[in-house]
Amino acid sequence: MVPAIVNVLEQEDVLTRTREGQRNRHKINRSYRLRHPLESSARSATCCI
Repeated sequence: MVPAIVNVLEQEDVLTRTREGQRNRHKINRSYRLRHPLESSARSATCCI
């Protein structure tokens, strides 16, 4: 379930994933705007992911 969510967020350019050894490191795109009309004025950095 979680890998599927991460994959969708990567496809939407909300997250970028880099490989560090055996681990993945994720970086949030802070300029991404949320799609829901009630949250469209917020950016991804203002929400908990």
